[in-house]
Amino acid sequence: MENVLLIEDDDDFRKLLKIVMENADYAVTEASNGLEGCRIFQKDFHKLVITDIFMPDKEGIETILEIRSVDPDVKIMAISGGGQSGSIDMLSFARDLGADAIMTKPIDLKDLMRKVAGLIGKESSKKTG
Repeated sequence: MENVLLIEDDDDFRKLLKIVMENADYAVTEASNGLEGCRIFQKDFHKLVITDIFMPDKEGIETILEIRSVDPDVKIMAISGGGQSGSIDMLSFARDLGADAIMTKPIDLKDLMRKVAGLIGKESSKKTG
């Protein structure tokens, strides 16, 4: 079972993603902001980090830079709401600074799971169209 750190300030969305990922046999650790996520990452090994961009306490770009400095090989996915001004540019910026993948909210859960499987080398147990 692969360990995933999920950093998202929207409680309901974070819990939904956690349920979907756990149903696909991933071990998910939650953090509600970048500060908490970075603390957790420094204590425990995670194969993948999924982080929101716009969060309180420590935003996603800063979080990506700190996590990347701790472990240059960890896979990172940045996510952000498409309705916010400039979020697409921020996702491109996140990719330039070390995110391996980006996704715009609202997120298609099947697409998310395909990207997660691709990033950490786990074969998807279900074929999706």
